Amino acid sequence: MDRRDRNVRFSSVISFRNNTSATDEYSNSDSESNSSCVTSCNSVDDFFRDYKPPKKGTIIDDVDDQISNLQRNVRSRSSSPIERDQKGQYGSLYKEIMQFPYYMKEDFEKYKNIPKLNKNTEKKYIDMDNADIIFAIENINYTVILQAFVLDKFDKNYRDKYGNNYMHYVSLRGDARLLKTFLLFMDDAMVLLTEENEDGVSALDMISRNSPLFQVVKEFSREIKFDTDMVTDDRFRLDMLEKIQNAKVKQINKDSKILLSLDGGGIRGLCTLQILKAVQGKMQNKFVKNVDWIAGTSTGSILGTFFAQNGTIKDAMKLYIKLKNSIFFSNYKGFRYDNVLYEEYLKTYMGTGKLSDITSKKIIIASARCYNRYKTRPVIFRNFKLDGRSDKSYNANFYNNEEMGYEDPQIVETYKVIRASSAAPGYFSAFGDFIDGGLFLNNPSAVLLTEYFRYNHIQALNKKSDVTEATTNLACFISLGTGGEHSNKPSDHYKTLSTSTSAGLTDFISIGTFLQQASALPYSTSVTDGLPVAKAESWCFSLGIPFFRIQPKFNETPKLDLKYDHDIIDMMWEVEVFIKTHAYHEIKLLATYLDIVIEKRKNPLN
Repeated sequence: MDRRDRNVRFSSVISFRNNTSATDEYSNSDSESNSSCVTSCNSVDDFFRDYKPPKKGTIIDDVDDQISNLQRNVRSRSSSPIERDQKGQYGSLYKEIMQFPYYMKEDFEKYKNIPKLNKNTEKKYIDMDNADIIFAIENINYTVILQAFVLDKFDKNYRDKYGNNYMHYVSLRGDARLLKTFLLFMDDAMVLLTEENEDGVSALDMISRNSPLFQVVKEFSREIKFDTDMVTDDRFRLDMLEKIQNAKVKQINKDSKILLSLDGGGIRGLCTLQILKAVQGKMQNKFVKNVDWIAGTSTGSILGTFFAQNGTIKDAMKLYIKLKNSIFFSNYKGFRYDNVLYEEYLKTYMGTGKLSDITSKKIIIASARCYNRYKTRPVIFRNFKLDGRSDKSYNANFYNNEEMGYEDPQIVETYKVIRASSAAPGYFSAFGDFIDGGLFLNNPSAVLLTEYFRYNHIQALNKKSDVTEATTNLACFISLGTGGEHSNKPSDHYKTLSTSTSAGLTDFISIGTFLQQASALPYSTSVTDGLPVAKAESWCFSLGIPFFRIQPKFNETPKLDLKYDHDIIDMMWEVEVFIKTHAYHEIKLLATYLDIVIEKRKNPLN
């Protein structure tokens, strides 16, 4: 279409554009809901001064400039009468004449149709460019869009000849999940959403207020109401943190440690990465780089060792997309997935070095060992030992590595330890005698605390130093989950027990039922919330140590091997909404507290 023709079509509505500043003034006061406002915090005291537990119907006013700008745009659209929604009318007119550019390439099928995913998929799209991405948007091809993310093909500076960016075309296509994909995986998507083209139209202007896309924008900008009151456990944790944080801040010194525990959960490790990304987005310092101890189980062991080898959050996300494309679409006789292919994947991305080669952090990885068909026990792998003076031959009066169970991490490759930790029954074969650590220690928080204190107490005894320094120097404990189901249902164990009786032989249906129940016993210990969290939380709080637990909640927990891209996007979007609502305050507090700890470690006298 000729540019002059476009301008003729707009001539009747240019006056709208000249008056849109008035619509921008539909302010927060017009919003129907109360706000749980958290202002910019330079200290934890500032946070608690402004904080109030959110109630059902609360909306959070975010202090982030980009989010605030998006909130203002959303409120100006949602609170104004239709006849005064000038920017929206202008955008609707523009959308009527906007068209996708003609795709000139011969291999259009590659970007039109969803490809068969395997270990070679990435190579197929190595030459992707902006024209291909726009064509994938036109065809709502989520898989190609995710490949653009993995291959770093997104171009925030792309504009067509009319100044339209990616998000204009996403709005034109009108698919809500497509919008979610860009907001989740393209760092600059939110900025592009409100950026105007040469005709003064933004992608947001092109989205109708009644469109599913507008609801997506509202969710992403936190312009949505809490659907329930704050969960009691979360409120308790924040109340306790308010009581103990001042005393702990005064103890921070150059030797203070930050501990991070990462749950198992298969592909749901992407959910953990979203939490890490959200915390990092509110920090001045680097989050993962400043963690001193990491414990991980199964997928948590992948993340822990990846971060300990200087991996970034963004690269870890790419790693998981590659993993599910390569592994979860493979077929393997006897087990669901190809063990050899998985091991090659681990070698490629985790390396073939020894566990002892990782020196930037202390790493603890949980697995389980089958000694025989009746005996299976949890097993811990470490990348460290007691210091050199603790060898048995050095000093018989010292607690030594051999006696205290610290094996030599120089004799085992890192990828083998991860493989042993993530050998989920039914998905992969056992790795020798070893199976998935999630059977016993899916939440390794208590293990991490045990290992931290035991190591430091032994070292203190050997050095004849103060054994209480381990408590003083533990600045923060962070436990991150991969997602669980909402569980607001009150306990009814007492009521159920009061009407229970011993089962007689007539109630014993079959030996198969018994064996099925018995086989489920190990899985019962893999629960990541409830008692495992309560133990670690109470342990920390009793010692005056700040404890944070962030666990995404689902209506139905996604499978460990979720593999189709539309399911991955839906899962991650549910986590994104959780992060922006129910987890908002704890993430904000954690980011604020971590910055304080890191800065005080650098300058203890300040």
